Amino acid sequence: MVMPHTLPVLALFALLFVLSNNGAEASHKIYSRYQTLSVENVNQVHRTGYHFQPPRNWINAPMYYKGLYHLFYQYNPEGAVWGNIVWAHSVSKDLINWESLEPAIYPSKWFDIYGCWSGSATVLPNGEPVILYTGIVDKNNRQIQNYAVPANSSDPYLREWVKPNDNPIVNPDASVNGSAFRDPTTAWLADGHWRILIGSRRKHRGVAYLYRSKDFKKWVKAKHPLHSVQGTGMWECPDFFPVSLSGENGLDPSVMGQNVKHVLKVSLDMTRYEYYTMGTYNKKKDRYFPDEGLVDGWAGLRLDYGNFYASKTFFDPSTNRRILWGWANESDDPQKDKDKGWAGIQLIPRKVWLDPSGKQLLQWPVAELEKLRGHNVQLRNQKLNQGNHVEVKVITAAQADVDVTFSFPSLDKAEPFDPKWAKLDALDVCDQKGSKDPGGLGPFGLLTLASENLEEFTPIFFKVFKAADKHKVLLCSDARSSSLGKGLYKPSFAGFVDVDLTGKKLSLRSLIDHSVVESFGAGGRIAISSRVYPTIAVSEKAHLYVFNNGSETITVENLNAWSMNTPVMNLFENYDVGTIYEYYTMGTYNKKKDKYFPDEGLVDGWAGLRLDYENFYASKTFFDPSTNRRILWGWANESDAVQQDTNKGWAGILLIPRKVWLDPSGKQLLQWPVVELEKLRGHNVQLSNQKLNQGDHVQVKGITVAQADVDVTFSFPSLDKAEPFDPKWAKLDALDVCAQKGSKAPGGLGPFRLLILASENLEEFTPIFFKVFKAADKHKVLLCSDARRFIDHSVVESFGAGGRIAISSRVYPTIAVSEKAHLYVFNNGNETIIVENLNAWSMNLLVMNVPIKDRVWENPRNYKEIIKKM
Repeated sequence: MVMPHTLPVLALFALLFVLSNNGAEASHKIYSRYQTLSVENVNQVHRTGYHFQPPRNWINAPMYYKGLYHLFYQYNPEGAVWGNIVWAHSVSKDLINWESLEPAIYPSKWFDIYGCWSGSATVLPNGEPVILYTGIVDKNNRQIQNYAVPANSSDPYLREWVKPNDNPIVNPDASVNGSAFRDPTTAWLADGHWRILIGSRRKHRGVAYLYRSKDFKKWVKAKHPLHSVQGTGMWECPDFFPVSLSGENGLDPSVMGQNVKHVLKVSLDMTRYEYYTMGTYNKKKDRYFPDEGLVDGWAGLRLDYGNFYASKTFFDPSTNRRILWGWANESDDPQKDKDKGWAGIQLIPRKVWLDPSGKQLLQWPVAELEKLRGHNVQLRNQKLNQGNHVEVKVITAAQADVDVTFSFPSLDKAEPFDPKWAKLDALDVCDQKGSKDPGGLGPFGLLTLASENLEEFTPIFFKVFKAADKHKVLLCSDARSSSLGKGLYKPSFAGFVDVDLTGKKLSLRSLIDHSVVESFGAGGRIAISSRVYPTIAVSEKAHLYVFNNGSETITVENLNAWSMNTPVMNLFENYDVGTIYEYYTMGTYNKKKDKYFPDEGLVDGWAGLRLDYENFYASKTFFDPSTNRRILWGWANESDAVQQDTNKGWAGILLIPRKVWLDPSGKQLLQWPVVELEKLRGHNVQLSNQKLNQGDHVQVKGITVAQADVDVTFSFPSLDKAEPFDPKWAKLDALDVCAQKGSKAPGGLGPFRLLILASENLEEFTPIFFKVFKAADKHKVLLCSDARRFIDHSVVESFGAGGRIAISSRVYPTIAVSEKAHLYVFNNGNETIIVENLNAWSMNLLVMNVPIKDRVWENPRNYKEIIKKM
């Protein structure tokens, strides 16, 4: 939480407590024997860390509305295979952290009783959102188009949707194949009429049927399709949108004019690939004409040359971007999906815009992804001779973001491009000229998800060829060596990159996330996504290398690699919902109307005020008439694996009860551990007027650090050295700012804090720290748990600024346990900090859940003996 600063004094209290397819529908089989798998059985080895996934099972229309991004997606709540499809619904403020809501649409009416398949969302000029979707009406998969509207459009979360009784709004006529008629697009408005496309086929011809409406309810089929192409088969998930001829800004679907080109993308059921063209939309004739020279068919331009399907773009009016979502299916068999307990991921959302050449689209991961970047390592001017591979160390190689620029002194050693290859796909050339094949200029690139001895690795590499008229650049992602596992589909993916080599440089960015590698070559001119399933190169046993197998020396001119943190993402381990947080509002209760009205200005949703900003859930207050207090209890779940809980024999704790009351400002609640807790205080140590210069850490000795109560007040001479508060952070959660400005990041006024449950050499520690920023109008104070503070072996409860904020963390040190745990005060800012007053107490054990016959007050004895029996 970010709070305004009022005085140059900060108090911290802590406790450590004692407990030791968007539209891939028709082509998938339904495996009815694979049904619900308990969350506890979900296999996490290949589950992604920062890609969008539901809590479990299969995933397969995005929208921005009232400050939130909405992602509706095809989801099977009953199994990790295709079938039983509903429209699941998640929301986000930043495209990275997601909260799972109740399904938006599920089969319930005659017009969708056999399935609610894919579609799109449109926001009307009056601000009202509408969903168009395909309903299945019988066992023969007859498909019709329906609409749904929010029950309460003032709710930014759009939690509930209504399917009006005047559905369906589009029925296939006799000229349309009723079992191949699906996936309505986002609508656009021209000359007073709304228009949508619906994907279909006539025999082997792919078709985008066009429908018009004045009121968004009565739709009439145009005399001719917007576009169709022979030999392409069923067109699924069509997408039609404008792009600007100048600049990177996205456009609303209804924008037209001389400075606009249109894009038509279709997903080909026949090949499981997508392709797109760019061209001219004639709104009078309602016809689309691809630019001359573009391949209009399955060999055309692709948004992604790998495992990428059922994609959908939307216009984000808050940032003027067009954003692309794509889906990557699994590459193993349905039985393995069932064993894992989940199937399919959404790839990282990408910004798309027109290349200045006008010949293709460019794409790049959304900037918000960079908030997840953690520890950074760099390589500069690293030469790679033929056969060299150099490890990129000290990052989490299984969950990383890598951005690298390669350079080479000359193009002279580029191999000749065999004229026979002109008739081949790029992936066929990749198969012939793989990463191990010695060459001239390449292969060079990255070895991702590699085992230490290279029994497993997934290479992403460039190879440059010299053709008759120009040089050709091949980018490959080759999964053939990715795993020693049996029965896997391990394809190679590749594409030729249209790039100018005058500067003798090639850039590559790869997003690595356990079982997926997304790669972007030459600044976004090509993208390739691969699913891989290593058996050795998993988790901490995964390695990352740069390599060169060409005779031309390659220089790693600049490489940045980051460990990637895990966002809040539809949490799966113990819940089927997303953000396992709580929020509260304060307001007025009208007893006559039996209605509650939150105070004006309070956020009423998951971004609202919280009782505790970390591991705290399912709380309950009660009134204690004996002391006239309201007391709060909260629960903290485990954050380790289910198997470890089983091994321990217990899971979850109740946090220390807290007294709660209203802050005098009326803007929030205050809370503080109940005073009875102080009865457990034992040996006390103190620090007074201890100065901390930048880089200092001073140990607090003489207490049981793994089981302690610490109350500390810090002061500082001035606010002048507070760092500026970046205006971009105003849209971020405090935890995102904490991730960027961590405890180790040198600053101005902070970070200063406690190091809790720290090992002697600081291999392990849990920092609780303040950092002060200067905003335009006031100072902002950030408290992070990465300080009255309770410390109890595997839990740290922190209360900042007199109870204005609370943060509870579960931690599991392996070195800093029991008597090997240490406690420090610390400062990493260049402003001197004074520990004005610190009190720390060892905390005694309490009598807890003792059988009646052994109760101390009924059968007095030494309580330590009782605890030994428990």
